[in-house]
Amino acid sequence: MTGILNALIAGVSGAVKDTYFNLVSLLLPGNGTNGAQNNTFLDSGNPAEFTGSISGTTLTVSAVASGTIKVGVGITGTGVTAGTTITALGTGSGGTGTYTVSASQTVSSTTITSTGFPITRNGDTTQGTFSPFSQTGWGNYFNGSTDYLSVSSDTALALGTGAFTLETWVYTTSATTGGMIFDTRAAGSLTGIAVYVDYTSSALYLRLYTSSTLVLTSTSPISANQWVHIAVVKNASNTTTFYINGSASGSTGSDTNNYTQSGARINQAYGGGFSLPAFYSNFRLIKGQALATGNFTPPTSLVSSTVVGWTGINVPTQSITGTVSLLTCQSNRFLDQTGKTITVTGSPSVTPFSPFAPTSSYSAAAVGGSGYFDGSGDYLTIANQTALQLSGDFTIDGWIYGDNSGNNTGSSIIGDYFRNNAEATSQYQIAWNETGKAITFYLKTSGGSTSLSTSNGTAPPFSWNHFALVRSGSTIRLYCNGVGTSTVNDSTQLNSGFGTWIGVDANNTSEIFGGYIANLRVVKGTAIYDPSQSTLTVPTALTTAVSGTSLLLNFTNAGVVDATAKNVLETEGNAQISTAQSKWGGGSISFNGSNSFLLAPANRNNDLAGDFTIECWIRFASVGNAQIVSAGGGSVNGAYYWQYYTSQLQFGINGVGAIATPSWTPSANQWYHLAVTRSGTTVRQFVDGTQLGSNATSSQVFVDATTQVGYGGAGYLNGFIDDLRVTKGYARYTANFTAPTAPFPVQ
Repeated sequence: MTGILNALIAGVSGAVKDTYFNLVSLLLPGNGTNGAQNNTFLDSGNPAEFTGSISGTTLTVSAVASGTIKVGVGITGTGVTAGTTITALGTGSGGTGTYTVSASQTVSSTTITSTGFPITRNGDTTQGTFSPFSQTGWGNYFNGSTDYLSVSSDTALALGTGAFTLETWVYTTSATTGGMIFDTRAAGSLTGIAVYVDYTSSALYLRLYTSSTLVLTSTSPISANQWVHIAVVKNASNTTTFYINGSASGSTGSDTNNYTQSGARINQAYGGGFSLPAFYSNFRLIKGQALATGNFTPPTSLVSSTVVGWTGINVPTQSITGTVSLLTCQSNRFLDQTGKTITVTGSPSVTPFSPFAPTSSYSAAAVGGSGYFDGSGDYLTIANQTALQLSGDFTIDGWIYGDNSGNNTGSSIIGDYFRNNAEATSQYQIAWNETGKAITFYLKTSGGSTSLSTSNGTAPPFSWNHFALVRSGSTIRLYCNGVGTSTVNDSTQLNSGFGTWIGVDANNTSEIFGGYIANLRVVKGTAIYDPSQSTLTVPTALTTAVSGTSLLLNFTNAGVVDATAKNVLETEGNAQISTAQSKWGGGSISFNGSNSFLLAPANRNNDLAGDFTIECWIRFASVGNAQIVSAGGGSVNGAYYWQYYTSQLQFGINGVGAIATPSWTPSANQWYHLAVTRSGTTVRQFVDGTQLGSNATSSQVFVDATTQVGYGGAGYLNGFIDDLRVTKGYARYTANFTAPTAPFPVQ
């Protein structure tokens, strides 16, 4: 299925690129295998390909091309009954020989492939393309109230009287709210540096302070609801300049201030308060170097600690010659690339939203995916398997992105029956503690209990966090984001034969995980990391099935997927891929009019402030009232909805009502391109490129809420949707246009 996922994302767009793809928050191409949903989970950790035949319940293997044949895995091949598993060894023990299978059948000699251990889905656990390895880049979102990052006092943050450069990309989500971008002043008592966005004269201007003294104000404002590159550059001649998108905006030639420090905060004043509602990306502070002497072109890709990344005749060198004091807001977790410890306060989120265009389309092999667990009844189970009973050396590793929807004292990630089962002698659990923001390992044996826990704050919510539990000999160590705990010594077999549970503690179902799990791997017989070492290098790419891999979940078996890798969707009811109808690519998303819809959990990429575009191709099988797409499912005030209702194409706001209601009479079994845009405060709707009705007015900031497709207040859609695309921060259409003549680009 991974190949299918790659194919449907790659689609037929070829080398065509979308200039605004980095602003696309949702793109559903609708291609893939007929009938595919997001509900079937596959283990890719036990692959084997072999030649075999089946007579009754006996499988005879004559040759093994690759892998090891294991009890418990499913098998597929020409003539093999769907759902067949290997239930017992015969004369074979992983290679040639005989095995017992679960269903009696007759199959001539053919090529057979193992499909991994069968996985049982519980609740509405789902999967999709959001992963720790997004191809679209990363940013950090702050809510403008309680969210900020802080760094302890460090001499590298004391800029002194010399040259420096401070830069970041910022995407403010309010055109009328100011706030602090960066501050090193301890409650205003030190002559540190503070960069502030001030709402004045009906616009957002930049201000530079030291202590309470205003040093500089930008001569032009910054724009809200779009990515803006800002920089403060001081040269050796004491000239300090603001740059907005590479153009000078205010300068002072007498900046002799000694910028001291007492730690630093991003997005809050050091004395508290004054937070900015905004996204940040690629925040960099360089001591001792002015990166430009005049106007320049801002970076177009990830900035580093060695290369300037700015271009133009006013950029003297491409080498960093100063000291990079801070480099953050550019990773899949809260991380400073210079090695400083980042402390997270509030609930800021790491999000795959950046100012940069991706260099490639989504690839399952490179990006992978994740499973989404909603914190209320969602989990996966695997029946007892010898390969998952871990005696000797082992490794369990993966990634989590908790969203605080589970149990706040112990959200189980993976384990077997735990703690309260008196019959078990080797129960284990790896859990995420939401309150302590830490990863914990528990082991119960006949001799008592053992536990390891990472330091509080090492695994914050709304951030990808890598974990690894490793045993070599009898030495066990737990790691979170590369930092290990102390070790314990225990050689007991883990998992005493009660199966494996993912996302919940089977003996205490209140200990349920809420969020995303990715790249989950169990390796029996090998300590991939060395537990004698207190740190490990956090993977920067998908880990793969190495020798001894018993389980590997990359969650790439979704049928309805988001090409931006920003969302995981639940395929509710009978929502699925259909090849019966398509506008492009041979497939579309089918909705049956009675119980089918898509649901994407809330994330900050999907809130809409300022300009936006929502568009899709739609084909009614039966014309009737139907929701097209909405946020909040019609129940969250301040969220938006877009629907066909009472012979009108309506765009509205929950709690306010419809604001655009032009009449429209579609026909069944015909494809239409629909679009709704906002430019400034003007809302327009289009059918096949022609504006429908008059302009409407709205400046509403649509709140972050679950996104639903095909169902809401207007009812269920009976029909098909293809190429649904949501663009944040940009109105693609402000006048009549030619409807798209090709599928939307996927990068």
